[in-house]
Amino acid sequence: MTSNRYPQANRNPAQRSGASRPGTGGHRLGRRALKLLAGFIAVILLLLVVGGLVLSQINWNSYKPQLTAMASEKLGRDLTIDGDIRLSFWPILGISVDKIGLANAKGGVAPQLLTIERVTAEADLAMLLRRQINVTSLRIDQPKIYLEQLPNGQGNWNLPLFAATKPADKTASKTEAIAPKEGVATGAKEPGKEASPAGLENSQFDISKLVIQDADITYSAAGQKLAVAGMDVEVQSHSMVGLAEGDDRGTTVALTAAALNMQLDGVSAEPIQLTRLKAQADLSDGRVLLNPLQADFLGGQLTGKADVSLGGPNPSDMVLQLQGVTVDKLAQLFKKPAQPAAAVSGGAFQAELQLSLPSYGLQDADWADRMAAMLKLNIDQLQLPNKAQKLPLTNVKADLEYRNQILKAKQLVAEALGGTIDLSGSSHRPLTSPHDSVIKLKINDLLLNQIKSAFAPDMPLAGGKVSLTMDGKARGQSVEAVETSLTAKAGVDIRDTSYQGYDGAKLIASLNSIKSPADVLPLLSGNGLKGGQTKIAKVSGDFDIANGVARTTNGFADAPDVGQAKVAGRIAFIAETMDMTATVTLAKPIDLPSFEVMARGPLASPALSFKADRVLAFYAQKLGGEALKALSKNPSGVLQDLGTKLMDGSSEKTNSLKKLFH
Repeated sequence: MTSNRYPQANRNPAQRSGASRPGTGGHRLGRRALKLLAGFIAVILLLLVVGGLVLSQINWNSYKPQLTAMASEKLGRDLTIDGDIRLSFWPILGISVDKIGLANAKGGVAPQLLTIERVTAEADLAMLLRRQINVTSLRIDQPKIYLEQLPNGQGNWNLPLFAATKPADKTASKTEAIAPKEGVATGAKEPGKEASPAGLENSQFDISKLVIQDADITYSAAGQKLAVAGMDVEVQSHSMVGLAEGDDRGTTVALTAAALNMQLDGVSAEPIQLTRLKAQADLSDGRVLLNPLQADFLGGQLTGKADVSLGGPNPSDMVLQLQGVTVDKLAQLFKKPAQPAAAVSGGAFQAELQLSLPSYGLQDADWADRMAAMLKLNIDQLQLPNKAQKLPLTNVKADLEYRNQILKAKQLVAEALGGTIDLSGSSHRPLTSPHDSVIKLKINDLLLNQIKSAFAPDMPLAGGKVSLTMDGKARGQSVEAVETSLTAKAGVDIRDTSYQGYDGAKLIASLNSIKSPADVLPLLSGNGLKGGQTKIAKVSGDFDIANGVARTTNGFADAPDVGQAKVAGRIAFIAETMDMTATVTLAKPIDLPSFEVMARGPLASPALSFKADRVLAFYAQKLGGEALKALSKNPSGVLQDLGTKLMDGSSEKTNSLKKLFH
């Protein structure tokens, strides 16, 4: 019987030798290799960590003189670092620098072009091991940038570092300018050309994301000034270096700002201020597309979009819409410096502006000459100043075109005083006064009573409607200058009005009962006829206006109950006087010959005089015929009575006759 006490003794010798089963040795070898690799990686990581810790303990601030000297040489300006330099190697490779300053160019007003509170950069470690610096994030805190046009016409931002940089080759791959293909020598010279200075186009350096926090920027050129405060910007780009070289494909910018102020000489009396500015931008082919563009402006909302050219001959275009701004606030912004308060006031309005500016237009002295704009306005109410009280306008609609410093009203219509005022077709040079402005004015059916209250309360006419047309030219900015320089042709038409203080119907009745030629004068001069009114169906005339004086030769008035009058003479706007002569033909049944009435003096109360010799002769002949009949009946009595009336020098009527009749 076999004993099982020692089972090992019965096993196969091969088994007793300890040989592995098939496959077991391979697994053990793999485990050993993995352990060896893990140990190697651990050693590398340990070395990196230890190296990072060692490097992080180095006082990098001691190298500031060398770093600032190198940067100053590249930039061509003195660069200073007044803060600390800090490096981190774990968990992210990064660097931060505090309190950086870059000197301004010679001739600049500001002492420094740029100051920065802190710059923080983070880099891709894997790219660094491939000897390429890829900054994944660059953050700039509280930069203050002062941009200005120098006396020599150059911008203070033109640095030698960028001036030496060649433009990127648009036909080549965009990424090749940043990471050349293997085997291509980056420093190779082109035939017949010198190698370019060390610039951004040959660099192994790139930035993917730029964040700017709380930036202040000012820009001054040719009397124009722009200031941005509290601006936050985030730029995402496949290549920030490519962006600097003109390769702006795929770049987006998000921007917000607390305030933007624009001082444009000759445009506004004080800076144009926008608040809570917000914009989204896409960059492509040297242009910036802003959409949307939003801001608060004078209590209203400004929205729109813009297509801004970064260089070259292409213009920058902008479409803006404005709502909720009151006329008072806008007038305060654009008032004349000498005016203590706004000249116009009223309700809110809506505006739509299409603007086209030449590239870098604001730094050119003649930017206004080449600016083009279309403006649409819709104002619900407006108050215009005048001598008596403010003239109210409602429902003001305007389509304005600005080009070559000329503002043209393609449509400008307003409802006023029961009618409409139309200035369509007028044009004006708002920035320069020596040039003529074209005035095309149509006034339809304005209520005469309201015109009186607004302009001439003492006018003797009342009721009815007024229409006016005028085509002319004028120079000057003020009302007085326009009144003096205006040359125009005008036509006026007043319908269904009345002359106050003179009773025409009573005049006709009295003339039908004249007993003596001496009774004509008191009737025509108004004695005994004052009070009441004379209805007038129409007053019309054409005027030539020059040097503040309007002249007419074909004025016409029609009072059906009294008669008609032809008027000639002049009205001086500035002196507010008149010198007019009316040839009056009275209505039937009185078959009187015409007579002249001269009106001279102040517009509101001219002095009247008469030339009525033919009227006197008419009544003398008429009354003479009656006297002959009476004479045949009582010769001595009639002659004695007639002689007393006509020849008595003490007679009140005769004295009046001598004074007023020619």
